[in-house]
Amino acid sequence: MSVEALPQSVAPLTRPQSLPDGGLALGESRPQSDGIPFASQLQDALRTHEAHAWMADQKAAAFAAGSLDDIHGTMIALKQADIELRVIANVRNKLLDAFNDLLHMSV
Repeated sequence: MSVEALPQSVAPLTRPQSLPDGGLALGESRPQSDGIPFASQLQDALRTHEAHAWMADQKAAAFAAGSLDDIHGTMIALKQADIELRVIANVRNKLLDAFNDLLHMSV
């Protein structure tokens, strides 16, 4: 079975380069301005998490294959990616809660 025939969920991981909307590639930074909008900060956090999750998955695959014997570094990378995802999910949930509070507020 070829890679193209696999569903997206089981296709091999590729290193993320940029957001689908043409955002910055990994390693690039936005020019500093007077105030950075929250949306760009959230995109940067997602991009950083994407890169860390990719690295953690690569370390886990290498450890499972036996080509890497650093269990400590592998577990730290996996836990770091997990914590980042939880923080991003909590920020999302807080934003939705705030939106719902505003939506149900009587004027």
